[in-house]
Amino acid sequence: MRGIVSREIGGKVVNFHFGTAMFEQLEEKGLRLSNFKDAMSEKMFSTTTEILYQAAIAWCKVNKKDVDFDRVDVTCWVDEMGINEAVNLITEGLRVLEKNPKALENQG
Repeated sequence: MRGIVSREIGGKVVNFHFGTAMFEQLEEKGLRLSNFKDAMSEKMFSTTTEILYQAAIAWCKVNKKDVDFDRVDVTCWVDEMGINEAVNLITEGLRVLEKNPKALENQG
């Protein structure tokens, strides 16, 4: 499935799903793709935590797994990874939204 990113954090593999389920939850919180950059500039830590939290919950829901973490756990994940790696993880997950240049060539 597209948009899946996994990381070992604190000796445990944590999975994130950057897709529609995550974006729906973020929109409910007022965070949209169009304002990611502004949100990251204004509130980097809380925005990073919220995106990762919703992406991890989305992975659990899509895969019918129990959610065995909360927002505080996600803040600990960010602390363990470091803010730069956490932002890189989000960037990696969001690459799924980039247009596929080969598909565009085939439409041609």
